[in-house]
Parts: sequence; structure tokens; C-alpha cells
Amino acid sequence: MKILLIDDDRRDIELALKAFSEINLDKEVRVANSGFQALETLFKNVQLRKKPDQTPQLIILDLKMPEIDGFHLLSKIKKDKSLKLIPVIIFSSSGEMRDIVKSYKLGANAYVIKPIRFEKFFETIKEIIRFWISINVVPTSIW
Repeated sequence: MKILLIDDDRRDIELALKAFSEINLDKEVRVANSGFQALETLFKNVQLRKKPDQTPQLIILDLKMPEIDGFHLLSKIKKDKSLKLIPVIIFSSSGEMRDIVKSYKLGANAYVIKPIRFEKFFETIKEIIRFWISINVVPTSIW
């Protein structure tokens, strides 16, 4: 499983990587530290068709990032025919109902409010991965 973690907070990235390490998926995680970096990672690879094997099978996305926020990224991902089937999990500090509703309307597959304790984060990640692996058939090739 290839996972793209999009977050600008170093502490949240470290927490996520630690959780992935606990379930032996840390080597499958690629980090984008900004919306710009995420766009480049996702759309440069798709448009140029240079690295289809690097297309993520799961995206974990923070909403509150400077310049390009998670809503914009989520909208672009779900409108792109090559990316729209990738499950997107929102990890956000916002518990505001309007953000949750907007995320689901844009196509988010799950919404988790941070901060959460490491144990809870770890269990959430495991459950989400187990859920997507068990009931979803991830396209092996999107070309």
C-alpha cells in the first residue's frame, strides 16, 4: 500500500509516521509538506505518466495549510479521473461541522479530528487501512 500524507505540521507528520511504523507501513508513506508539494506529487506524476507506480492508494490530508488548503486539494483530487478513486482521509484540527460537511461533499472518505492520543491515532490508522484493504479493490493500474 502506498500512502501520501499531506500535512504542514512536523509534529503531526512524526506522529503519523510513528503510527505507520508500528504496523510496518512507514516505508510505504510519502510525505508532502505543503499543498504545492502535494499538487506536484499527484499531478506531475499523473500528467507526465512517468511514475505510475508511485500513485498513492490512500491519501491522508490536513485541511488547514497555508496557501493551498486541504479543501482545494481534495476538490482537485476528486475531480481528476485518474485520482478520484483514491480514498482520502481528512486529519484536521477543525471539528467545525461546516468543515466536516464540506469535506464529505467534496468526496472525503473519512474525517478524523486531531489532536488525538497516539494510541487512538494508531488504532484509527489501523482501522482505516483494514477497512480500505478489506472492502475496496484499489485499481492496480489507472492508465
